[in-house]
Amino acid sequence: MTYCDFHGNSGGDYVNWPDQTGKNGNISQDPLFGDADEDHFHMANADVHEKSKGGRYNPTTKTWVVDAVQSPCIDAGDPKSPFAKEPMPSGGRINMGAYGGMP
Repeated sequence: MTYCDFHGNSGGDYVNWPDQTGKNGNISQDPLFGDADEDHFHMANADVHEKSKGGRYNPTTKTWVVDAVQSPCIDAGDPKSPFAKEPMPSGGRINMGAYGGMP
C-alpha cells in the first residue's frame, strides 16, 4: 500500500492493519472531499473530488470551483506517476485518489 489516505473509517483509520501513516507516502488526514456530507457518499452523485485552492471540477453543478482550503491529497501521490493529464495549475505531482492523473 503506497500513497494512500486512510481517514475516518468505522473502527479506526487502519482497521485490521498496522498503522501505515508515514510509511510509503501514506497519510491519515481528512481528504476534504467536495461533498463533505458523509451521508451522500453512498449516493451516485457524491462529489469525491478533493478540495483545491487551484480549483476542482464540481460534477453536480458542472462548474470549476476554487476552494478556500486544500486537501492534503493534492500533489501528494506517487512522485513517479505521470501527472501531465491533470488540469493546470498542477503542482508538478499527481494527486492521491480516484481523480489523480485525470484531466
